Amino acid sequence: MAADVNAARQALAAAGFGADADKILKLVRPACFFRPAVARFEDDIPLGASKIGGRPDLAEDTPWPEDTAFLVQINLADVPDGALDIALPREGLISCFRNDEDWDNPAALLYTPPSAVLTRREAAEGIVLFAQRALRPSVVLTLDVDRADIPVFEDEEILDVVSEWVVPEEGVQLGGDRSVIQSGGTEGERLVLQIGSVEEVGMMWGDLGCLYISMRPDEIAALRFDKAVTDFQCY
Repeated sequence: MAADVNAARQALAAAGFGADADKILKLVRPACFFRPAVARFEDDIPLGASKIGGRPDLAEDTPWPEDTAFLVQINLADVPDGALDIALPREGLISCFRNDEDWDNPAALLYTPPSAVLTRREAAEGIVLFAQRALRPSVVLTLDVDRADIPVFEDEEILDVVSEWVVPEEGVQLGGDRSVIQSGGTEGERLVLQIGSVEEVGMMWGDLGCLYISMRPDEIAALRFDKAVTDFQCY
C-alpha cells in the first residue's frame, strides 16, 4: 500500500507513467490501515484499545450481539489526522461481530461513545473466539481499480503499478476504497471496514479473502450501523 501521495507519484514516475499521475491521484482515497502486532496475552492489550480477535470491550449495558463471533474493535482516537474521508467521530469505539455460519446476515457494528464504562466480556458457550492481536494504525492511500469509467486503467502496465498499492494485506482498513479481489463496491455506498484474512489469529475469509462492510454516507454520518451491508470476496 502507498503511504502518501508523494510515494505514489514517485512509483508512477519510476515506472514511466508520470504524465498520468495527476489523473490517477485525483481518484485515490485516504484510509487508516491497522496491522496486527504481537500481543502474547490479551491482558497486555489495554481496555478499549484497537485489536483484532480476543474478547470485546463493551459498555456495561450493551449486549453481545446474539450468535456472533467478535472480530475487531477500532478505537477512533487511534486514527491519525487526515486518514479518513468518511464522517466518523474522532473518539469512541467501533466494534464488529459476525456470524460466520450465516452469510445472509450482515455483520453487527456497534459504536460505543468515549464516555462509556467498558468491560471485557466473556463469550457465551459455543461462540468462536479468535486469537488476539493489538492493531497499529497508519495512513494509506487506496484506489478502486475496478472503476470501469476510467480510461487510463485500460493500460495493463499502469494497472500493474497501482495494483501494488491495493493488494489486500493482513489487517483491518477503516474507510477508503476496498482492495478489489473480484469486483468493486456498490455505487452510492462507502467502505466502512475491510477485514482481511489474518492467519495468525485464525480469521480467514475463503481463500485469503476480505470481508467488506459498507454504508451510504448519510448512514455513516448518523452512525446508523444497523444499515450496514456485508459482502466478502476471495481468490
